[in-house]
Amino acid sequence: MEDGEEFYMAPIPLGYYRYTDLLEGPLSIEHIAEINEAMAYSTENEYRARDAQKSG
Repeated sequence: MEDGEEFYMAPIPLGYYRYTDLLEGPLSIEHIAEINEAMAYSTENEYRARDAQKSG
């Protein structure tokens, strides 16, 4: 993948939006940024939950 493509392509396999949504234009860069931020929070929360289960 070219540099930066993962920013807007990574949410697709996770079901946040479809590739055609990128092509047809209903998403803005702000939407994509918000989705990426939500993905980062979700990943961090999952990591913390697994870590807490190991520790507890």
